Amino acid sequence: MKALNPGYVLLLNNDTVVERDFLSELVKVGESNSKIGAIGPNIRLYSDKQRAQIKGYEKFDNVGEVNTLSGACLLIKTEILKKVGLLDENYFIYGEDRDFCERIRECGYVNVYVPKVKVYHKLELSTRDFPGFRTYYMIRNDFLIIRRCKKGMKSLKYVIRESQIIKFAKTIILKGAIEIVPYFIKRVIDGFRLYVKNPPKPSIIKDAEA
Repeated sequence: MKALNPGYVLLLNNDTVVERDFLSELVKVGESNSKIGAIGPNIRLYSDKQRAQIKGYEKFDNVGEVNTLSGACLLIKTEILKKVGLLDENYFIYGEDRDFCERIRECGYVNVYVPKVKVYHKLELSTRDFPGFRTYYMIRNDFLIIRRCKKGMKSLKYVIRESQIIKFAKTIILKGAIEIVPYFIKRVIDGFRLYVKNPPKPSIIKDAEA
């Protein structure tokens, strides 16, 4: 494989399987437009290759602009990192890629999805031995995503349609899973504390020389 163009930084999980020449194809798309900030491939679940990691993305057939991309495999232009900063450590895990993509858009650039380039992700491989770890951070970080990325009615729509908060509440109600109520409450309380704390949003550097 050819060396990565120094004009790009590649984020790639260690639990992914990539296709030959996936990187050169992503770079090719990145070079096609100066307004492209980040490029993401078609990430499919390793255990179910017909299923896209981001819900709904399996419907895309052509290269196009999207709101968010998965950090499991993400090609970022170096100039973008100088302007929007790195991924936010406040998330620790889950949600930092969504936040990062929102900051790219705020800076006037776009995130582009490339359906023909496929990467297979062995999802949850790193957290499967820690029950509750994944759900804790997904629920907790929902509050930070809402605080950082969603305003007005968008925040309400996110909570109803996409948040783990509602998904777990439905599980408790529909399946009568009373035993997970204390854990759910703990996650919501910690998430609300994170929301109230409202750690400063990573600054967007308007001048790359700053």
